[in-house]
Amino acid sequence: MSFDPTQQQTPGQGPYIEYGAARDDKGSGIPQSPYDTTQGAYPYGAAQGKYPPYNVSQGPYDPYSDVPKMAPLPLGQAIAQLPGQYWKVLTRPGGRSFAEEAGKGGWGIILVQLIGCTIIQAALGILYLNLNPLVLPPSKTPTIINGIDVTRVLTTEISVLTFAIGPGLLILVPVAFFLYQGIAFGLAKAFNGQGTFVMQSYTGLLVYVPLVGILGSLLGFIPYGRLIGLGLDAYAIGLSVFALMGAHRLSGGKASAAALLPYLGVALLACCVFFFIIVSASGLPTPS
Repeated sequence: MSFDPTQQQTPGQGPYIEYGAARDDKGSGIPQSPYDTTQGAYPYGAAQGKYPPYNVSQGPYDPYSDVPKMAPLPLGQAIAQLPGQYWKVLTRPGGRSFAEEAGKGGWGIILVQLIGCTIIQAALGILYLNLNPLVLPPSKTPTIINGIDVTRVLTTEISVLTFAIGPGLLILVPVAFFLYQGIAFGLAKAFNGQGTFVMQSYTGLLVYVPLVGILGSLLGFIPYGRLIGLGLDAYAIGLSVFALMGAHRLSGGKASAAALLPYLGVALLACCVFFFIIVSASGLPTPS
């Protein structure tokens, strides 16, 4: 049927209403929009981005929420998986790698790693001292300067260093480890960290044992090994940031602060202890 211009039109009715224009439920000739107005401006639903909006009521934001929660492994199984975990976190650095391994640790595997690493470091330190003993070189210069016996002071320093890089590691390694982890854990919790002390300690050992405890100790036996060890230490510090990110679900900035500040505290404490040991053992006057 063609459009007849002489045909009377209903006011407000377009010329194409007879071609199946939709009517309302009462049968009136009011045309409907081709879109369902109940959907608002978007006929196919509201536009969504790549990620759904975060709802604050869901709790703290977890960037690794898709990582399955792991229960601590039996001690035998945990020991068997350690080499693969070391390789994973060293070759695939990132918070996700540590988040995937954080829940597998328990106190048993933590103590096994820490005790084993301490014994290895102390044994390698004693071996190094036997091959390269720290001795005071002979000198013809006077040993008394401004009333201070310089030879005695230097001898005391050598004795302290010999103890610190040899048998003293049996004490210093676990004390320094738990001191660092305790400070870092307090900072992480201050930044709303979600992990536990066990999770943090376990991920920290995944970095410390292979890099610092074993490889770092072996570097002392090769030429320029200490220089290479500086780069290794820098890499270990970077991995410790990722470890805190994975264990506590922290951002990079917060994890960096929680990982780096304890180093300053431990280093300052070590310098103070070393100074007072030297002063006490050498007979130097203590500052009043």
